[in-house]
Amino acid sequence: MNDKAALDQKLERLAASGLAPGGAHTLSGDADDILRRILREIDDIVLPRSLRLESAGRRVVTCDVTARRLVRVAGLGGAGAGGEGQTLGDDTMHQPLRAYFEALVASGAPLQATVTELDRAVEAGEMGVSARAL
Repeated sequence: MNDKAALDQKLERLAASGLAPGGAHTLSGDADDILRRILREIDDIVLPRSLRLESAGRRVVTCDVTARRLVRVAGLGGAGAGGEGQTLGDDTMHQPLRAYFEALVASGAPLQATVTELDRAVEAGEMGVSARAL
């Protein structure tokens, strides 16, 4: 896919995202679709941002993302493989993290996703996990 096609696709997704009050948009479909959309959200974030995912059951997962890499995961309402506020070291965490996100979307219930500015500085040593590795 060339750069223009990728940009067109991103603009189309933004136009069709159906933003809710507060800037949240819905990630829906079957569990695989929702997981793909979460990974696409992470892969689209370049500057330091917080990606908040909220399920209908009020489970909230907050992801610190920068440079298309997931650097920290905090899950409220249940601990998971990513851990409660665990900083991620490298791509060796990709399997437990993928299992964590798969458990989050297992029901196929839509998630509300909100991207906001990150309220902390990302340290140079925070390697994180690439969205593509997940």
